[in-house]
Amino acid sequence: MTNDKQSSPTVGRKVVLVAAVIGIAAIFFSSMLYRWENPSLQKAMRQQSAPSQGPSGGMPEGMAGMDMDGVRAMIQGLEKRLEENPEDLEALMQLANIRMLRGDKEGAAAYLDRVQSAAGTDKMALMDLAGRWFEMDRFDKAAIALETILQSEPDEMFAHYNLGVLYKYRLDQPQKAEAHLRTVAEGEHDFDDLREQARKALEDG
Repeated sequence: MTNDKQSSPTVGRKVVLVAAVIGIAAIFFSSMLYRWENPSLQKAMRQQSAPSQGPSGGMPEGMAGMDMDGVRAMIQGLEKRLEENPEDLEALMQLANIRMLRGDKEGAAAYLDRVQSAAGTDKMALMDLAGRWFEMDRFDKAAIALETILQSEPDEMFAHYNLGVLYKYRLDQPQKAEAHLRTVAEGEHDFDDLREQARKALEDG
């Protein structure tokens, strides 16, 4: 009896952890894909051999050791693109990423809000946007981006699952969480692993 009492909470925590990890992985998959498909962003922001400076060194920790000339040139190019097309999603997202690396969350959020307005029904942009908001602990806005996907693609299971995880473990809205997770657990699709994780999340109190 003692072992049962001790193991039950442990199992519950494992279920929560697995569900949260899978949800985060699903959110960030498209974000990583976006970065892989934009090597110019990686090149401009690659880590250099120079030692990193601490918070007292005058440079934001996230920018330490980067090719700053390359970053400045890239920012200028991206801003010029926005002058020509204020709804350039790639430029908006890259500028948001740069702001985040600088530690400027407010500046990053301003660009991300513009992405939300310009993205329309672009699923990849919205999934990437959800990932950026998640990184900033803006779970409410991550949910808005995912809900926008479902407006045009109501059977997008990864959006449903990620919303279920957000509503259950981050936004404390269990009824919404159950609806999205049950869609994944009982819906018609070929993502068996995702179905199983949704079922586990539903079973977790």
